[in-house]
Parts: sequence; structure tokens; C-alpha cells
Amino acid sequence: MAKDLGLHEHFEDHQVGKPCGSSPAECLTKSRIWQTIFVCETMIAASQGRNDLAVDPETVDFNLPRHIPGFDDAEYIVSRNFVYFIRIVRTMNRMIRAYSKIKRKKDWGLDPNITKFNPTLTGALDDLPADLAITFPPDGSPPWLPSHFIGNLHSYYYLSIILGLRPQLNFLDPNSPDGLWKSHMVLSYNSAKALCRVQESMLQSFGLSGLRCMQRGISFTIYAILGCLVLHLVALTSPDPDLNTDARDYFTRHMRLLEKTMDSWPLPDMLKQIDAVREAFSADTRKPFVLKPSFPYGSPSSSHLSSPPRTNTFKPPMLRTTSLDPNIDSQADQHSQVSYMKHPITPISAASGDNKSDSSPAAQSLIMMPSGQNAQGQAMPHGMTLPETPPSWNPSRIFE
Repeated sequence: MAKDLGLHEHFEDHQVGKPCGSSPAECLTKSRIWQTIFVCETMIAASQGRNDLAVDPETVDFNLPRHIPGFDDAEYIVSRNFVYFIRIVRTMNRMIRAYSKIKRKKDWGLDPNITKFNPTLTGALDDLPADLAITFPPDGSPPWLPSHFIGNLHSYYYLSIILGLRPQLNFLDPNSPDGLWKSHMVLSYNSAKALCRVQESMLQSFGLSGLRCMQRGISFTIYAILGCLVLHLVALTSPDPDLNTDARDYFTRHMRLLEKTMDSWPLPDMLKQIDAVREAFSADTRKPFVLKPSFPYGSPSSSHLSSPPRTNTFKPPMLRTTSLDPNIDSQADQHSQVSYMKHPITPISAASGDNKSDSSPAAQSLIMMPSGQNAQGQAMPHGMTLPETPPSWNPSRIFE
């Protein structure tokens, strides 16, 4: 319908000096509608692993609008602020398009055509004017937000970092001496923590209505939370204090946000899966979320996992149950020395059934290995000995 109205040609017409025949207000509206379509298509594609995009970025106006004398100042501010938002989305759109060209490569997540966007991902806030910036209190509390739009703008920014770096985390070795995996993980996890604080402020200041004002509504809020939970779980099981020090606190805070927003989710199946997550990790589901004191189990530093499995699905794993390539899963199973249950192990696919104890499949799927003492005490088959150097911690099973 938008193309029938010529909205995809509107920006090009102005570039070549052709008048669109609309009033200033109508002209601005045409631009914003096409910008919104671009945003929605990109956000849906990123969350569903699609790369068949129909909106050409060259047809979208990413320039700040000119202030026209006598024009409604409020409308000008809305259009100007929205441009900063679509610029953040543009980077994700470019990454999706780059992925579509290199997805058949073995290590596509580390391809320069993907990694070249890292500076743009992380530097998007540098271009924001002062009235769109927020300041995070040093005590870890939620920041003050002057409007829900600003909260949503920053939410998309932090989520774009999480989504953009996620493929690279899949392909990097967490135990490599170059430290690349850790630097990416720290950046991703700091983004997850910042997103948690922004969402807390949104809920406190504007209630659920503020979150519903996000592009795609409350469903995208829940989607973002689920993406962050994966990072919280990786940090929780990590032996690195740079990751695990406050992981328990942020996992709890984000789970409580999920509890407060889940009733707004329209799909019963998703509610069941979220309830399964709560049952798997909550000390008492009758009360606000508190992580079971027994989690994480054992010592993650003694994991027997092989290097991270190669996944080629360009979307957050919390909405994925298996990789697209069946050979990837079979190879990972052959090389892994740990027995894992054959069921999706990401949080929203947590086990059903009786999850009231720590033996629930969802919780068990996140066990790095038995505790070091128990592992040492297990009987070894005749002729086999323990390795002199324990294998390094590896969170790849959580990321799958």
C-alpha cells in the first residue's frame, strides 16, 4: 500500500529537486510513515532470522528535517527525534543485508563484512543531542527518563549491541588468550544491564503504557528481556568476577521485570514458556522472583565442553530451539564429553512438567558440569585417567 502511494519514491523525488506536491505537514508525514515501515521490517527480520528485506535503505530519509518557519514545533521535534532512532535501526539493517551475502561461509560471524559495523553499533549514542541523552547513577539504580520515547530509543540501542555482537560471541573462543570473546561479552553484558535499568525506569515512570509505546509494543519488551536473560545466565556461570559479580542481582531484576510484563503478552504458549523459566530458576514462584540459592551448580571452570558450536541463525537464541544446520548439532554432540538432554535449552524453551526442584530439565541444561569434588570422585573406566590440566569453562551450550 505504501508503494502504491509512492512513498518509496518520495525521498528520491526530493533529492532530484522534484516537488512532491504535498504541504510541509503532509511531506513530513510521508517521510515518517516510510521510515516506520523500514523500522518495523528490520525489527521483525532481526527477530525472526529473515533477510528478505523489501525496503531499500536508499529510499529512506536519514537526514534531520529542516526547521520550517511557522511549522508546528512539536511535529518538528518528533520527526527529528525519530531520525536518531532510525539511524540506530539502520545499522542492524545493514548487518542483516551483509549476513545474507556471507551466510554460507563457515565462520561468517567473524567475517569483516559483519565486524566492520562494531564501531557504528557502539558509537550511536555519541551523535545524540543532549536532550536525548540519559545519565546512569553510579549506584546501579534506574536512570531518570524525561519521556518514554527516550527510554525506548536507548532500549533499542542497547539491544542492537546485544544482537550485533551475538554472532561474534558464537564464533569466538571464550578461552582464547587474545581476549576478544571477553571484550565482546563484557560489552554485551554491560548493554544488558543498562537495558535492564532503562526498562525499570520506564516501568516506574510511565507504567506498562510506556513500554507499549515501543515500536512493536510490549512484545518487543519481553523479547528484549529474554535476550538479556541468556547473557545473565552466561555471566552467572562464569568463573570471571568481571562477569559474575553482579550477575545474580541483574538476573533477578530482569526476571521481575518479566513477571510484571508477562500478563500483557497475548500468546498463551509464550506465557507457559515464561512460567517454565520461572519454575526452573525461582526459589518460590508464589513470590517476586528470587534466584534459587543453589544456582549455578558446580564449578563452571571445569567444563568438558568443546569449542562453541557454529550456529548460522542471525537472531537471538532465546527465540531459537535448534540451529539451521543439522550437521552443526550432530558435530557438537559427537565432540561434547557431557551428556545433555535433547531439548531446547534456551530460557523460553525451558522444560515443562514438574520444575519445582533443581532437577528440572531447564535448570539441568545450564549445568556446566558436576561440582569439581564430585567429578573427581566419580569412578573412571579402566585405563582412563583425568587430564593433567582441566578443560576450560565454555558457555556455548547456554548460547545455543
